[in-house]
Amino acid sequence: METKEQKFYQALQDVFIGARIEGQGGFVNLMKIKSNYYSKIEKLIKEDIEKALMQYPDFRNELFDKLYSFFSRYFSESGSIYFNSTPFHNNVYEKVYTDEKDVILFWKTHMLYYVKTDRIFKSMEIEVDGFKFHFDVSELEHKKSNEKRNLIYELKEVRKDKTLVFNVLYSERGRKTKQNEILRTLKKEKISIDEEVLEKAFRTFEKQSEVDFFINKNAKAFLQEQLKLWSYQYFWDGAKKWTADRVNELQILKDIAFKIIDFISQFEDELVKIWNKPKFVKNSNYVITLDRIWELSELKSEKELAEFPSDRGVSHRDGVLTNTSENNRTKWYEIPYNPALKERARELRKAGNLSEVLFWQQVKGKQFLGLDFDRQKIIGNYIVDFFIKDIGVIVEIDGNSHDNKEKYDNERDEYFKSLGLHIIHLRDEDVKNDINGVMGYVKECIEGFLTPRQTSSDTL
Repeated sequence: METKEQKFYQALQDVFIGARIEGQGGFVNLMKIKSNYYSKIEKLIKEDIEKALMQYPDFRNELFDKLYSFFSRYFSESGSIYFNSTPFHNNVYEKVYTDEKDVILFWKTHMLYYVKTDRIFKSMEIEVDGFKFHFDVSELEHKKSNEKRNLIYELKEVRKDKTLVFNVLYSERGRKTKQNEILRTLKKEKISIDEEVLEKAFRTFEKQSEVDFFINKNAKAFLQEQLKLWSYQYFWDGAKKWTADRVNELQILKDIAFKIIDFISQFEDELVKIWNKPKFVKNSNYVITLDRIWELSELKSEKELAEFPSDRGVSHRDGVLTNTSENNRTKWYEIPYNPALKERARELRKAGNLSEVLFWQQVKGKQFLGLDFDRQKIIGNYIVDFFIKDIGVIVEIDGNSHDNKEKYDNERDEYFKSLGLHIIHLRDEDVKNDINGVMGYVKECIEGFLTPRQTSSDTL
């Protein structure tokens, strides 16, 4: 059976270090440092307690019981120090106003620096509709701030007992969980599971509670003040008669508690120093890739300077060079839109042919060059196959339906060019037979469009 002493040390370790966090990142490293620090001070605390109890060994259980009951009130799940769990029958004294400050300036956490609110994900196993899942968060890199990032899941392995093991990661650059790929892999393993069960398992894992992280501005003063108030309450509500031995026992309790507070506050004070350290930019640099700028020779006269931009889509006025080709491009939110074509675009999107589906699999979810592709985009009175709004590029896949429509296609292209848009034409049979070659060609075209000298449309 666990003794009160064992319970105290285990509880102190838990509340001081906070919830155990798996994964990677600066905050995880901080928790590891804090854990190492506690392992060193625990030995010192034990030595002081053993020395203090030599004269009063019978006070041992009561000492650990009272130490635990006091400190557990002021440590949160994240290891933060503040009013966390104060029983209703215990008075909490807090000034609500002074002669200098209004009452509105006082609140329960006024002594804290707020760091962030986050969910502490732990590796866990669950069972959903008869399927066993294990979620591994050991590779999860924790967020640096309150940024909004979604979780994604990668199938790691299928154990011999048919447990599905998933790596849990934060999404980067629009990455999403590839459920279709997961289902195909599981099908090969002869595991019949549907998308609904996967979604249910993922949502169950994500129900782990959120935790607030704080740093106490003055942990030592706060805990000492609370200990004094607790001692006064205990003294006045306690026995009517106080023997010399009882007073000495309570003095031991006070001394040990103050030493524990000193150890705890030393680490917390270092966190405060780091938090209050002035943040400033040490250095900044501009990175310009060579394939995005022109090869320039030295301009030695005002005449050369005036003539230079004329053939590169750049205008020169009052000593300022401006990129006219960029200015002439219609922004994506200014593109003409015919709402009458909305239903037709939706129908085309649902009934996409094989080549469109193959191409879409390569570009959806920003997986191709980090670009956002739209399907069946309405531009004016036309519907284009794919549109990249980030850079104003249209991708058309031409099949048999475009035979004998050269005039019509030219009119479309001229209209798109008038809006400052670029067009890439792909052949249906090329997409079906050589998708990798097609994607390489599209990449070359896009890189060409990002260079100001490139203005014409391309056709594969």
